Amino acid sequence: MSNSLPLTDSLDNSDTEKGSVSQEVAVLEPEDTPSSSKVELFPEGGTRGWLTICGAVLVQFTTFGYINSFGAYQDLYVREYLSDYSPSTIGWIGGTQIFLNFSLGIIVGRAFDRGYFRHLMVSGLIFYSLALFMLSLSHKNSYYQVFLTHGVALGLASGLSYVPSLGIASHYFHRRRPLAMGIVSSGAALGEGVDTGLP
Repeated sequence: MSNSLPLTDSLDNSDTEKGSVSQEVAVLEPEDTPSSSKVELFPEGGTRGWLTICGAVLVQFTTFGYINSFGAYQDLYVREYLSDYSPSTIGWIGGTQIFLNFSLGIIVGRAFDRGYFRHLMVSGLIFYSLALFMLSLSHKNSYYQVFLTHGVALGLASGLSYVPSLGIASHYFHRRRPLAMGIVSSGAALGEGVDTGLP
């Protein structure tokens, strides 16, 4: 049961002055506090939690794994596809892509905290698919097309889904959160290995 106690806040500790303000403060009795056994803050895994982890691994596999494997694409671009340009100029494609992936986290993180997880993931994955499709339509030795699709569009698309795929794991795990985050992060390493063509 809660009691109300009057609280007098005065500027000069005198009750007769004009500056005294009277407020009521609710005091919470120990019997009013919810028992920790009754309230479950985290579901601690379960089928839905582990399926979420699998989905986050796939997102990391396709988005951040693709960014990490840019060295293989840069080699292809230098030797064949963008042979008219220097390796340092081609390197700007990968640099822009990773910059956009991480810098977009400032905006995406706030949207994720406000509950726009599905909106971010769906828009990021649609934009990612569209960017890959447009990359396949770019012409040989057309730097601006490759830069806009591989650097800018794929960087923005992966930035939309990178932070939410990492953050969602903490909504399903408390005690095993480090394990869940490690599994999710391993998706990027697996994606890099597959994209670079491991034997």
